[in-house]
Parts: sequence; C-alpha cells; structure tokens
Amino acid sequence: MKRIIQKIKGNDGAALITALLFLVMLTLLGVVAIWTSSTETSLGGNERLNKQAFYLAESGLQEAIARLDFNDSTNPTYYIDTSKTAAGGSVSPPWTQSASTWGTKGFIRNDGFTNYSVSIVPSFENDLLGGSFHQYTSAPPDQLILYNKGFGYWDSPIDGSINATGGFPVFHITSVGSVRDAGGNIIAMAKVQADVTKNTINVNTKAGLQLNGCTNIGGTSDISAPGGELAVYTPCTDDLSTNGNVHGSTLNGNTGAVFTPMSTFLGPSLPQLRSMATISYTGGSTQNGVSWGDFAGETNPQIIFIDNACKYTGPGCHSGPFHLTGNGSGFGVLITTGDFIIDGTFNFKGLVFVLGDFSSQGTGGTGGAQIIGSVVVGGTSYISATATGNSAITLDRDILQKVAQQGFTSKIVSWKEIRE
Repeated sequence: MKRIIQKIKGNDGAALITALLFLVMLTLLGVVAIWTSSTETSLGGNERLNKQAFYLAESGLQEAIARLDFNDSTNPTYYIDTSKTAAGGSVSPPWTQSASTWGTKGFIRNDGFTNYSVSIVPSFENDLLGGSFHQYTSAPPDQLILYNKGFGYWDSPIDGSINATGGFPVFHITSVGSVRDAGGNIIAMAKVQADVTKNTINVNTKAGLQLNGCTNIGGTSDISAPGGELAVYTPCTDDLSTNGNVHGSTLNGNTGAVFTPMSTFLGPSLPQLRSMATISYTGGSTQNGVSWGDFAGETNPQIIFIDNACKYTGPGCHSGPFHLTGNGSGFGVLITTGDFIIDGTFNFKGLVFVLGDFSSQGTGGTGGAQIIGSVVVGGTSYISATATGNSAITLDRDILQKVAQQGFTSKIVSWKEIRE
C-alpha cells in the first residue's frame, strides 16, 4: 500500500505532460498565425483588386476626356443630340459623335481579365436617365446645360441667367472598371462619375469697345455693333461721334458704368492665364509683322499674354508700352498688363484685353487695327485713322464664342466615386 501511495505522490511523467501542453499551445498559436496571415493576404488581395478596378475606372474617365477633344470645333468627336437645343436656339456648332471611333454614348476597353466601360452624355435639363449631378428645374425641358453661373456653377467665369447662351456644354461621364477571374466572373468593380466642360474665359463683354476710362474716337476710325448691341461702353461723357464714326448705340456719361474689376473679369486669374498662354512677352517692346493664329481660317487660336507692366515678371523686366508696327494678324485672346499701341496694320479676331491704355493709330496713310470681336480697356483709348487707314472695332459675338470654344482645355467641375 505504501508503494502505491509513493508512486502517486511522485513526479514521474510531469515533464511529459508539460511538454504536451506546450505543444498544444504552440499548435494553437500556429493555427492562429496561419489564419491571421491568410486573412490578411485575402484582405490585401481584395484591396489590390479594388484599387485595380478603381484605376481602370479612372483610366476610362481620362480617355473619355481626351476623346471629347474640346479644341476641335470643325470636326468634333463628341456627341450632342442636335434635336435638342441650347438656351435660345439650336445647338451651335452642331456637335456630333465620330462613328468611326466610338458609339453613340461611349466605348469599351477589354483585355479579357480587366476592362472599363464608359458612357458620355451631354447634360440636359430634366434628363433623369443620363443627366449630370444637377437638375435645374427652372430651365425649360431638354435644354442643354451650359457651364455658367446661371446654371449653378459658381466657379464659372460666365455670368448670366438660367437662359444665358454663354458657356460651354457640360458632359456627364460614367466609367466602370472591373476585374474578372479565369472563369469570366467579376471579382472587383469600381465606378466613377464626372461632369466635364471646357475651362474657358468670360467673353460676354458689354460692347465692341468697353472701357473703365474715357475714349477719343477720331479721324475716319469706325466702331460698330449689330442692332441692339452696344458699340461703346464707357463711364465718361466724351462726344463719341466727333470726327470718327460710331455705328450702334452707346452707353456713356454714366458714372455707374464701370464694370467688373479687370483682375477678375476674365474668370481665371491673370497668373493662371499667363501659365496657359501659348505666346508670351516680357516687358515693353516693339514687334513688327506678328502672326498669332489663323486669322483668315479662324482656327488655331492663341492665348497671347504680354506682361509689359512687369506685374508677373521678376527683376530685369523693363516696363513700357507694347508697340505693334508693320503688318500683322492674330486669332485668339490677347492680354496686356500695360499700355498697348498699334501703329501698323493689324488684323485680329477675338478678345483684346488691355489693363492699361489702348491706342490704335493709323498714321502716314497706313495702319490702324481691324479688330473683330471686342476690346476691353482698363484705362483710356485713342482710336483714329487717316482717310486711307483702317482703324476699326466691330463687335462679333460669334467670333468671341468661337475663340472660347477652341482655345481652352477641359475641366472637371464635379467628380465622385460610387461604391456598390
């Protein structure tokens, strides 16, 4: 009996039991580690697939923006149903899709395992199926939504009521990216939507010649505007018809006629416009025989930025008037931060925006400017020509809109990712 009790009280086998317990614990820890690693790998794989799908959707959006080709108004590749209208009339120009490159509303890229499907539709009022992020119930049904303040886009440079014709169409893009397994099943999907338009400038001037200062129109110079439009807009009391010719109504002698500050009138800031410029000059200089864009064909518009007041140029810039002589022409938007003098024969279509004084002088039997579009001047203007000169400004809204439509790049005005 004593031997049995001694064996029970002994320590024989304790090490074995302890070792077994440690093995069980280690096994459990190993199982937990494998499970955790597998879960993390699975989660990481899912995240990678979701990111891949998102980047595919983004790629589709960027291709759609590139396909819109806002700068090509003669052979556009984007789509607007010409049976619908813009504010006040038919869509102009009649934008249509290029059937050789994509379908009516979009395109698909597919390599078997990854693809994106993209639809592009113009935004129309009350278009609940394909429309944009906005519904403008105060506008007529089926009216083409334009990028201006009247349609609620407060960052647009274009002012106007809900029926304003200024601005560029807003296109609604939906891009869906997806990843498939070997069996063709979708294992990850992402969707992005964006409203895209043209990053344009304000071309809604008040007159053919619009000033914050006074003007002197003399010689045989000519300022004209079509019926119902203002030829000259100035707060001064000048006798606008003395010597020179003004065809069209005028608004002068009104102290409240000073318009929006020059620094904000165009919409984008002057430093932004300088960065967007296709042609630029630093400081005052004299240029002879310039050629900026296609004046005759009204294509290839240029953004000409002349910092002759040295507002945006570092040390070494010599301020002074920017002086054009000889024969020259241009098509686009011309901006000078200082005074602008034209002595040669200069033909220009588009918007001339002068922060300083403006002078167009036909002297010596030649010269003067023929500007079709509009001239906006922060200071004063002096416009004259001899009997054989050709100094004239003609308000042309169609030219201004054409410059705005052709001359600027795309802009995303609204964007969101949709998780499903």
